[in-house]
Amino acid sequence: MILNTLIIDDEAPSRRRMKKLLGQVSDCHLIGEAESGAEAIEKISAYSPDLIFLDIQLKDMTGFDVLAALPGVKSHIVFITAYDEFAINAFELNAVDYLLKPYKESRFFEAISRVRQRFAEATRHDWQAFVQQLFGSKPLDKVRIAEGRTTHLIEVDKLIYAQADTYYCHLHFQDSKTKIIRISLKKLGEALPSQFLRVNRSFIINKDKIESIRRKRRSTEIELQTGLQLSFDKVLDL
Repeated sequence: MILNTLIIDDEAPSRRRMKKLLGQVSDCHLIGEAESGAEAIEKISAYSPDLIFLDIQLKDMTGFDVLAALPGVKSHIVFITAYDEFAINAFELNAVDYLLKPYKESRFFEAISRVRQRFAEATRHDWQAFVQQLFGSKPLDKVRIAEGRTTHLIEVDKLIYAQADTYYCHLHFQDSKTKIIRISLKKLGEALPSQFLRVNRSFIINKDKIESIRRKRRSTEIELQTGLQLSFDKVLDL
């Protein structure tokens, strides 16, 4: 899928650098750029981009003001700013990522990877909604996990998290129940619905079972309903 992309930044050097980086991304197509909030509102309304790189501090308004003026916008947003104090507001708006200037090229491409993941999740969610509408069925409350000749029926609403252990995954449910299945964390994640998020190489968590989230500048701390506390050396999109 080609993502129609819009850059909104009031600094010309910043726009030039991002255009150069986007030139290395085969599935992003730059459809325009804007240097003010008013111009941004006009172009978002006209083009309906899939992806927006949005500077928070523009000449005439903030990036938050731009989005407030377009309550129906469905674009995925990556915020850009030189100040980290806006991070909480950005993620409250369900931003895909938050680039802190000056960012490294590797950090930009990490943001692109997160965008791709978000679009894949959205596509899967849209397909599940289509099937549900087509057949009039309820959302799946169980998923089937094959292990050799055995098929496990996993109650997704009761699954809190899964932890990888070499060739196995330990599944932790409500009421302290556990199940061990010979499956990779990657394949398990592909079988689970969109409420589950792989947060690193070892854990998949149920976002509906999060008790609290504490975001720091470059890390995230999560407490699940079991009392398990996890810390990650990155800002998670939750």
